Amino acid sequence: MTIRPKDLDRGNIYLSGGMQFAQNLGAGWRELTSAKLKEMEYFPLDITDLDIAYNKEHGKPILPAPGEEPLSYKANMRKHFIETDLKLIKENSDALIVYYDESARRGAGTVSEAQYAYNMNIPIFLVAEYPTIEELHKNVSGWLIALSTAYFKSFEELYDYLKKLPYGIIKKDAYGNH
Repeated sequence: MTIRPKDLDRGNIYLSGGMQFAQNLGAGWRELTSAKLKEMEYFPLDITDLDIAYNKEHGKPILPAPGEEPLSYKANMRKHFIETDLKLIKENSDALIVYYDESARRGAGTVSEAQYAYNMNIPIFLVAEYPTIEELHKNVSGWLIALSTAYFKSFEELYDYLKKLPYGIIKKDAYGNH
């Protein structure tokens, strides 16, 4: 069953971007984007709060030291982060906003989520703040660009685009069709 408040019925949009290497798990851009999406009646799916709560209760996951067995780390990451995020994309997301910055470039989760969404036929809106196509190609892989439904040089460009979309066009129906 899809999570969707009645007053934010234009479609659920999962917010994907760097967390491991981002300041405050990337909460800053997600908070601003969530507020803008709600103004447009989209429902933002922001996992930052879940990760912060997990870290408060269990501590930040720490990579195993050289020579240490990585099994508990891998199991923890898979259960509490990877599987949770992918399930949220599969079962509750009508689209993804992918914010690609240095923290996303250094990690693997953002591109993995984009690939997963692409495989599920979920639209991907890529925001990468590079002023020219040449800089974009120097900093963002061609693979990620190709996965994306649309590319934006700023969040303002993205918001303008989302405002103009016909109401409910990204929303999946009961059968998973857009």
